Amino acid sequence: MKKQIITGVLVLGLSMSIVGCDTDGTDEPNNSGNQQENIEQGEEQEVKYEFVGDIPDNLIETINNIKNSKGYKVLEEDDDGTIVYIGVGEKPTGGYNIEVEKIDKKNDTINIEVKEISPGQEDMVTQILTYPSVVLKIKDEFENIKVTNSKGESFEKIETKS
Repeated sequence: MKKQIITGVLVLGLSMSIVGCDTDGTDEPNNSGNQQENIEQGEEQEVKYEFVGDIPDNLIETINNIKNSKGYKVLEEDDDGTIVYIGVGEKPTGGYNIEVEKIDKKNDTINIEVKEISPGQEDMVTQILTYPSVVLKIKDEFENIKVTNSKGESFEKIETKS
């Protein structure tokens, strides 16, 4: 039993450290002469983004208020980028996760595809409610966001009372 708890805590800690890594999600922008032509034709463009590991204090309360809901929410916009929360809601145990699979931009819409991960039937998981989520800072300008999972299901925008 003690070994199971230690294993669960280690897995949870490793998962949290991987999700919290600050990493750039794209390569350098393509400066080819056809870039403007591609934008006008509505082709997919790469998006500059990073994972937010240390959530700013002013956003923690908002995240705590929306973490039960499946969906996405723009948390903050400034000159440095737009912070976006994506969550899958409350889950009954550990072992659930969310991973960003792809981010691109087409016609002023940021398209984010995520993969929802569930524990296997035989997996040892912590017996605690969890709220799998990811927080991104998108550094490109855009008008709209569309979030889908790898099955093509759309995430709804999370609305909060002002």
